[in-house]
Amino acid sequence: MKPIILLLALVLHYHSPLLEKMVASLKAEETLALLDEGTHFRSLSFGGYPITVRKKGNQIRHIGFSLFRAEDRTTFPVPVLEFMERYPLELMLGIDKERGPEIKMFEDGVEFLEGSLSGMLDALCADTSAVTTGLDNIRGKRYCFRWDSPLGKGRLVFPIDWQLLSGRNMMENEDALPADVLLAEPFIPRAVPEIRPGIASDSLIVCGSDFYYLKSMSSNRYYLSRDGSLSLVDNPDFLGEYTANLFNGGGVPNGFTLGVKLRKYGLKSSYFDVSLDQWLSFCLESGCTPYWGIVSVEDGLLTGEWIMHNEDCGYDHVLRVLAPMETLRSGRGEIRCRLVPYIPLHSLRYLFEETKS
Repeated sequence: MKPIILLLALVLHYHSPLLEKMVASLKAEETLALLDEGTHFRSLSFGGYPITVRKKGNQIRHIGFSLFRAEDRTTFPVPVLEFMERYPLELMLGIDKERGPEIKMFEDGVEFLEGSLSGMLDALCADTSAVTTGLDNIRGKRYCFRWDSPLGKGRLVFPIDWQLLSGRNMMENEDALPADVLLAEPFIPRAVPEIRPGIASDSLIVCGSDFYYLKSMSSNRYYLSRDGSLSLVDNPDFLGEYTANLFNGGGVPNGFTLGVKLRKYGLKSSYFDVSLDQWLSFCLESGCTPYWGIVSVEDGLLTGEWIMHNEDCGYDHVLRVLAPMETLRSGRGEIRCRLVPYIPLHSLRYLFEETKS
């Protein structure tokens, strides 16, 4: 029985087909299967450069050159940082059989304005703290990554495109979405802010004034001021404020399940169910900012627009929410949603630029 148990322990899962191909090319399956969950710095090497691996459960979530030390990994958005580590390794492994590194970089829109691939690896993979780095967001369309070290400096530009950053194409991202949602850690609701001097008792307080493309669609959270303290609005009688707290991750206790119709590439659809809080956990963990707005309340049905906006990674999840008022008042039950995921932000920006012109 022992050999069977060992064989089962070595079965790996992968965040993307690309990662599976990279691990196979490295011939590292057995080594990675034995790693514990977590981020492992400089755990492998290729071409003389160290490799970092991130594992969650028995799934390989990331593999790439060790460009960033443990203490520097909170400097940049995780998907962007992991792209910068993964992409050079993908190039050097020659995973794309139809395109060489130069053609692939050209077609992907990735370019060294200063320095080179080998120069970046030499400078950043060196086990030294004498390196400064920076990341510039250029009008929401491109990133420019900068580095400067005793071994050289350079600038790398690349599009803010989720397919490129994630290493998965649109269909792969859509197909993996339901499983990705369930892997998210439970989110911790924001703490109730301290009451400010001068706030009258028994009043409604709004925290934040962050609007999306419509003023009615905001990421505000609402509190009641009573007897010198604040409490989260969790009463459906305050419909606008209650739903804003509910859908924007305010931490309203609930037993809601989302019945999601997932609209996919090529006008296909699939369905999955997930708790409202688990969906929020996934989006917040991914770096999204929730925006909520009520479209209408008619015949006992609330219709709303719910957008998860990810500026760092260049996409929106857009949900049309259909919630029976009876369900909202009870605090539990099914809320139906139509979801269009991973809408590129550059498409929205072009739309608004054309509207203004």
